[in-house]
Amino acid sequence: MNTSYMSCSNPFLLKNSSYPKLVQAGKTVFLLLLLGGSVFVMGVDLPADTDATIAGQSSAPAKTVEARIDEALAIKNVTDRLQDLAKLSETLSLTDIPAALNIASHLKSMRESMVLQYSTLERWSELEPREAFEAIAKLPEGRQKGQTLQLAAGRFAQKDAQAAAVAVLALAPEKSRQAATDAVAAAWAKTDGTRALAWAKGLPDGLKDSALYALRFSWVHADPVSASADVVTLPPGNTKNALIANIAEEWTTLDSTAASQWAKGLPDGPEKEIALSNTARTMADRDPLAAANFALSLAPPALRQNAVIAVVTNWATQQPKDAGNWVVAQEDPDIQKNGIRAVLSFWTVMAPAEAGEWIESIQSKMARDTAVQDYAQLVAPWAPELGASMILSLAPETAGQPAALECAHQWLALDPVSARRGIEKSKLPADVKAQWVAAPAPVAH
Repeated sequence: MNTSYMSCSNPFLLKNSSYPKLVQAGKTVFLLLLLGGSVFVMGVDLPADTDATIAGQSSAPAKTVEARIDEALAIKNVTDRLQDLAKLSETLSLTDIPAALNIASHLKSMRESMVLQYSTLERWSELEPREAFEAIAKLPEGRQKGQTLQLAAGRFAQKDAQAAAVAVLALAPEKSRQAATDAVAAAWAKTDGTRALAWAKGLPDGLKDSALYALRFSWVHADPVSASADVVTLPPGNTKNALIANIAEEWTTLDSTAASQWAKGLPDGPEKEIALSNTARTMADRDPLAAANFALSLAPPALRQNAVIAVVTNWATQQPKDAGNWVVAQEDPDIQKNGIRAVLSFWTVMAPAEAGEWIESIQSKMARDTAVQDYAQLVAPWAPELGASMILSLAPETAGQPAALECAHQWLALDPVSARRGIEKSKLPADVKAQWVAAPAPVAH
């Protein structure tokens, strides 16, 4: 190799002659970029190696680890160089890993050394997570150790949760032990939440609370039905509320009838309302109209309105016109007003002209006036001329209100010639025209 190294001890020079050669492509490498004195974590999605054959053999002559690293280090652009160092690890076999780690430990540049070491350890944890975990545990404490140990611990637990649980408790009482313990708890919860919970509850103080937190937020996604029995016993608070929301969402996706029965069976109060609102919102993914009618059936009024708006917000991302028509047809003025806002909040940003055409079709003057004001406020940053034109044609009496003035000022900034011509041709009173063409007041700091 032509690279200069600095002398450094290497804890990874292990006997590995019996390791099979394996390649697993199509993974995500977390690249640590140390630039300008700051540390950044960047996720780099690596495509699968479609040219690789079984057992990781390439049709082209294989290059040595040293040669591949030399090529990456020769890249002049710093970002490209670091990305290439991270990417090359996807093709490392188990027999390549000690050499790559040895080279990483001798590089003069810390950023190149850290990137190569991290990506190699990440690769090792894919292929042999238990051995990677044991090796990483011997590293000096630091951020890189914490991140790689957490990754290896989670993958170790995916293969053998009980062995991983024993291993993390044998770690030295350092900061990285907590992250590794949390990773084991979360991974175990995906396969056997009940046993994982019993283990986590027996952890020593200082590890227990964080591990239980990680476990529960993993468990509610993997098995919301089983997790619900534990979550309802927790003390009230933000954590319990968030867990209940996740259970409602995941359970509704699996079985909306059972999920709604569970939510309705909760004691009256904020937790029940959270469960029902999230059940309704998730039901809208499959049948928005049924979800809306379910939301309308709920009580008290505050819950009903929150659930309806949750459904409408979801519905608007799918069929905004249908959602809007349903909202306009509602007799409850609060549901109508807030529902129109929910529909337009998405629709106006994504397709302002289409949303404007729908507003023009609304027959109810009250609903149309509400929509015009919401539209003017929402469209100002994107297409202010549409908002201004709608005010002039449908609601000129509101031209002096803040939303209308914002559209006018944004229009003038974007296209002053057309804006001034349109304003002058309008039938607005002279004093309102003056407001429209006036420069906006400076924002106080």
